Amino acid sequence: MSTSTIEDRFWAFVNVQSPDECWEWGGGRLVAGYGHFWALQKTHKAHRFSYALAHGPIPEGMFVCHACDNPACVNPAHLWLGTHQDNMDDRTAKHRHRSGDTHPRSKLTADDVENIRANRMNLTGQEMAALYGVANTTISAVLNRQNWKESK
Repeated sequence: MSTSTIEDRFWAFVNVQSPDECWEWGGGRLVAGYGHFWALQKTHKAHRFSYALAHGPIPEGMFVCHACDNPACVNPAHLWLGTHQDNMDDRTAKHRHRSGDTHPRSKLTADDVENIRANRMNLTGQEMAALYGVANTTISAVLNRQNWKESK
């Protein structure tokens, strides 16, 4: 019979380094790179579990943010509590926000968006979607400035 605790099991998945380095999660990871850990009858994000072990319960609605910007890091010294807005402000301050054609999944360029908006009276949304190889909803979002807000 094993006498290991949940904490022992958690830290067995962590490559602990010096206090100022990232401590990489060695267990399973979600698509975005965040570790996940099964304990207490549910799956927890590893960085949130680490924060709670080190600092206590996480208040409802609060985010556990990474000072190091490494989603796999579970070093409690790299983790801080913040609101969604705090997390977005941190992302912007560190220039990690990608939009427009700098976003890795973008199919359109700034020139495409300008042409789509210029041709809104000449072509239907369906015709533009076929021309640019995107969904009708993408064309609609561009025309209604839900996407590419900063473009002409």
